[in-house]
Parts: sequence; structure tokens; C-alpha cells
Amino acid sequence: MLDRWTRAMAAERQRGVIDFGAQRCMYGPYRVSKQREEAVLVVKDKLWKGAPGARVERLSADAASTYQPLWLVDLVRGVTEVTSQARGVLDGDPCTCFDARADLIRAGDAVDYDLAVPSGVGRLEDLKKVPVEVWVNDGGHIRRIRHTGPVPAKSTVTLDLSAFGVELPSDWSRLPREAMAR
Repeated sequence: MLDRWTRAMAAERQRGVIDFGAQRCMYGPYRVSKQREEAVLVVKDKLWKGAPGARVERLSADAASTYQPLWLVDLVRGVTEVTSQARGVLDGDPCTCFDARADLIRAGDAVDYDLAVPSGVGRLEDLKKVPVEVWVNDGGHIRRIRHTGPVPAKSTVTLDLSAFGVELPSDWSRLPREAMAR
């Protein structure tokens, strides 16, 4: 189970699931305006979004951005340096929090699709030291991944992983109609 949120939308987390084996996730629905909700499916580097329950085949695919859960998971594949660590508790689970740097080029080499490049990256060298915060519980599970982008496009996106081994949806041909149960 996942909760995806950015600093701007922290009041409304987006609940969903990740299928690590198939490199896909779905989340939502979430409110995009007073009158409209949206749900999302991401498969590798493609993203489909639309009304809850919409058939994916009827939607146009966009390129997945750095705001997607799979991008954060893939970013961890490129961690090359851990700069500090601290103990903390996340949803009642004792964890170690690591501040790290990831090589996005290395992370991209580990997957068979294209990874998005964070906005505000001005040089190739910056792709080799992308900041990432990773929380790992005492059982070795990643519980949180957080990335804060560079100035001037500074934004923070957080992925909380809250349950492991849950049953995945059997139908990935439609966007989720309702929020995933925790």
C-alpha cells in the first residue's frame, strides 16, 4: 500500500498500490477541484489519468514525471552515498532515516524504461547527486522515500509504504473507482 503526497497537497494523501514485479502502480481517486476527482495508473514510464473507473484503453498516455511513486522507488536504485542517518518512528514503526544522494543515470541503467529528469537540473553532473531521504524499518522494509527538487522549482514529493504483501487488484484495465483500503 502506498500514500503519495507533495508538500502542496499534504492535506489529501493519495492512497494506492505498487506492483513491484510488473513495475506499475495505481492510486486515487483524489480531488482535483470541487467538482472533479481523478485517479492514476503508472506503468514504467507511462501515466494514464482520468475519472475514477475510466477504461485505460480510452485514455492517452503521458510521460510519467518525478512526482510518481515508481520514480521515487527507481531513484533509490541509484543511491551512491549516504550522508547522515537518524532514528525515528513512522506510523508507530521504528525506522532509520537516511539522507542520501542518488545517481539518476545509474538508476536509469537499472530499469528498462526512461526515467524522468527533475525540473531545475541545470547540468549533467547534477543528475549524479539527486537528494533522496529513505526511511527503513527494523525489518529492512523501505517505509518512506522523499525527494526535494532543486531551486527554483523546489518541490517535495513523498511516498509512504504502509503495508507489504497485500493482495493487488486483479483488474488494471480501469483506473481505481475508490481509494484502496489500508
